[in-house]
Amino acid sequence: MLRKNPFYLKVLPPEAPFCNRVRELKELENYGYSGTSVVIYSPRREGKTSLVNRVQERLHKSGAVTVKADFLSVFSVEDIAARLAKAVFSETKKHEPLYRKAVSLIKSFRPAVQTDPLTGSVSLTLLSVSGKTGFELLEDVLESLKIFSQSAGSPLNIFIDEFQEVTSLRDSAKIEALLRTYMQETSASFFFVGSRRRILSDMFNERKRPFYKMAMSYPLEKIAENELSHWIKEQFEHSGVLCEAELACELVRLAHRHTFYVQKLGMLTFNLSDKAVTRESLIAAYQDLLESEKTVFEESYLKPLASAQRNLLTALARENTKQPFAQYYIRRHSLPSAATLQSALKALLNEDLVHRDADIYTLVDKVFEDYLRRNYS
Repeated sequence: MLRKNPFYLKVLPPEAPFCNRVRELKELENYGYSGTSVVIYSPRREGKTSLVNRVQERLHKSGAVTVKADFLSVFSVEDIAARLAKAVFSETKKHEPLYRKAVSLIKSFRPAVQTDPLTGSVSLTLLSVSGKTGFELLEDVLESLKIFSQSAGSPLNIFIDEFQEVTSLRDSAKIEALLRTYMQETSASFFFVGSRRRILSDMFNERKRPFYKMAMSYPLEKIAENELSHWIKEQFEHSGVLCEAELACELVRLAHRHTFYVQKLGMLTFNLSDKAVTRESLIAAYQDLLESEKTVFEESYLKPLASAQRNLLTALARENTKQPFAQYYIRRHSLPSAATLQSALKALLNEDLVHRDADIYTLVDKVFEDYLRRNYS
């Protein structure tokens, strides 16, 4: 008989079980409702989007207006303007008076509803109607957003995912300055979220950057092992599979308390277990996890790297170190010159593949680190 797997690999829907984060949910809800902007960052796939989605759901129930824009792979100034406008139209569509207000204020775009003739699904698209382009278009949308926030009649929270992507655009400094000018005048709280922590942190903490000190820094810490393991045990047993506390703890350790890997390893272990989780099913599931992540690790993480970056990354996976430029370390791992390694390390830090933890350089993704140790030793 088929059993429903209790674990999720996608952004968690509101009804899905959520492990702890009680403090974070309460704090972020208070910040959002009171108009305080926050910059939220953590490593890739650590549950930031699921958390903020849940915060916005709670804000909405408290009477706030919530808007979400995703800047992943944003490619131009016009694209930023379009994504912000579409986010406002999409979220207010559920509330007719607000939607009409948004349509009357955001004059550069007009929303249009399209129906897919094959699936029947309905989607919202934008028509550019003002003839404006570039910074003129973005400024017009930001001005409209400012006026909308002042007339919304309720607290407004705007969640921008992968906000650091604006730094990859041409004239990024000018874009940052324009966004800051209007955002600080907008009657809203902003949640700036991103997975490239170093770049996002620099945007808000470097004195000469436009967003310097505009928002509170809110690093998302890992969930405690005992809380995660207790939650894992509950999910198995609510679905009819026994899981000893010791094995739940081992699962969490194998996944390094990384919420995506905890969910995925839980899902794979559940699929391999009959009436109870065994150590054999857990170890087999971990092997399946590494194999299933191979394409991501090879194509998304390793392939885009220059040779020196790749060599340094695999060396750090084999041996974390305080001194990656020391001659003994270079010789031991057959690395290029210290000067070349300095540039390589800077790139790895910017990509959030490596970080400095207690003065030791180590990989951010410890499951990826384990994969490299096993395959590039």
